[in-house]
Amino acid sequence: MKRYIWYQVFATFCIGIFIVNFSVCLLAFDKSTYKKCAVETEMLTQNEAILVYEQLNDSFRSFFRSSYNIAGYELSGANKDALKDIKNIYRIAWIVSVLSFGGVIYFMNFISRRRMYMPLIYGGTLGAFLTAFFAFLLFRAKKGVGYGIKAMVLFGDYGFFRGNDVITHLFPDNFARTLAYKYVIIVGILIVIFAMVRLFIALNSRPHKF
Repeated sequence: MKRYIWYQVFATFCIGIFIVNFSVCLLAFDKSTYKKCAVETEMLTQNEAILVYEQLNDSFRSFFRSSYNIAGYELSGANKDALKDIKNIYRIAWIVSVLSFGGVIYFMNFISRRRMYMPLIYGGTLGAFLTAFFAFLLFRAKKGVGYGIKAMVLFGDYGFFRGNDVITHLFPDNFARTLAYKYVIIVGILIVIFAMVRLFIALNSRPHKF
C-alpha cells in the first residue's frame, strides 16, 4: 500500500510539472497575440512586422534549428545569443514535458488498478502553485535571461535585445505582458482538462442502475 501512496505523489508531481512546461511549448506556437499587438515602427510597417515575426517564430519553434532565417534582415550576434538563451528555455520545456508525461502515463496506469485518480486533481493544483512560484522567482530575478523576461513583461522593456537590427524594432510594449496572460490561461485550461478527465472517470465508474 505504501508503494501506491508514493506512486500517487509521483503522479501528482509529474502532472504539475507537465502543466507548467507544456504550457510554455504551446505558447511558442501562438501567432495571434503578435498580430493583435503589432504596431508600425521606424523600421517596419505593421504588416512587415507581422511577416518578420512569423518567420522568427517558425525558426524559434524548430527544436533543432539554431539559426534564424528572416528574409532581408541579418540579426546581430548579440541578439542571436539572446534568442538562444530564450530558446534554451523552450527546449528544456519540451524535454521535461515529454519525460513528465511519460511519468504521468506510467504512474497513473499503476495506481489506476486501485482506482486512485486524485492525482489528476492534485496535479492541477500543483501546476497552479508552480506557476505562481516560478512567477515569483522571475519577478525577483536581477540578471540574465530571467531579468530580461521580467523587464519585458512588467515594463515593456526589450533591452535584453541589443544593437539596431530588426529585433530591436519588432516587439510592441504590451506583447510580452499579453503573452504572460495567455500563458496563465493555457495553464488554467490544462488544469481544467485534467479535472474533467477525473470527473469523466468518476461519472463512468458509478454503479449502473437497471
